[in-house]
Amino acid sequence: MLEERARVLSVGAATVWVEADRSIGCAKCEAGEGCGGGVLGRLVKRGNSRLEVSNEIAGLSPGDEVVIGFDEQALLRTSLMAYLVPLVCLFAAALAAEFLLSAPDIIVAGAGLCGLLAGYFLLRHFGETVSEDARYRPSVLRKASVVNEGCRVYVPKH
Repeated sequence: MLEERARVLSVGAATVWVEADRSIGCAKCEAGEGCGGGVLGRLVKRGNSRLEVSNEIAGLSPGDEVVIGFDEQALLRTSLMAYLVPLVCLFAAALAAEFLLSAPDIIVAGAGLCGLLAGYFLLRHFGETVSEDARYRPSVLRKASVVNEGCRVYVPKH
């Protein structure tokens, strides 16, 4: 389970809106020393991310610090779909044009582009399908406890 600390903005019936701070955790990371988080942090947009997450914890109120989690398998599955589906469609369409139709190169390139667009539309359909699936949504795991304010390392309690 991938975990991140967030602040509750509003509470609904089965969901809460949270804001996750995407800044670097400690001064060494910020300076580019230590674990490398500072280097990665400069490549990624900083700021706050607001999102709606599933909630089964009672008693949350705006301003509470919580730990949200996202299933690693779901992240891996969606990442593979996002990268592989368009590429497979591109190559399948280009290879079909090349070997089945013996088309000239410009037609093969156009077929590849059409395959890439088809892959994009397949991904949109996949996104609409999984957007309602709870396995693909982050959820509130627990209220956050006070942790050393050094590098942000959270160890799940089992």
